[in-house]
Amino acid sequence: MSGTPYDDAFKHLAEYDPESLLILVGALPSNRPAKIKVLSRELRPAKRIVDQAYLVTTPDESRITHLEAQTRYDAAMPERMLDYALMLWLAHNRRYAVDSFVLLHTKEGLPREAPERVSVRAGSLSVTVRYHLVRLWEIEAQSLLALNRDQLLPFVPLMKGGLKELEMSARRVARLADRQQ
Repeated sequence: MSGTPYDDAFKHLAEYDPESLLILVGALPSNRPAKIKVLSRELRPAKRIVDQAYLVTTPDESRITHLEAQTRYDAAMPERMLDYALMLWLAHNRRYAVDSFVLLHTKEGLPREAPERVSVRAGSLSVTVRYHLVRLWEIEAQSLLALNRDQLLPFVPLMKGGLKELEMSARRVARLADRQQ
């Protein structure tokens, strides 16, 4: 015995007579037959790897910013975004708000009304995650070029613009001293 008799009694009941415990808390009517399987108490979600996550701290706050890059729209993306946001929040001890973004490179597969939120309801658990769909082809290449951030130049051909922007980005790429960059 651990010195906590009620805790010990609960653990004994939970292990050896889960049906009685479920009836006690109102999770199962006493007259309804049910098959009950005791699940592992250790919670380890399936390993998931996000494309990128950052802890962004400004003078006002700290928050997690999560980015997923997609060449084409994937219909499974909303549910993955829910998983990722929830796991990031839990992995960081529920300390930070989570903002999620999907960077879409092309229109391929994108439905007319693409969701930017997903909700799941499972008994008393209800979770809604909102995420931002960033459509590269809708962003003006000229605005990116004006930022003078050479690392972003590879995105120019996917953005809204024309030959002028492509030529300008090609000239800037050619001037880069570090070719790997």
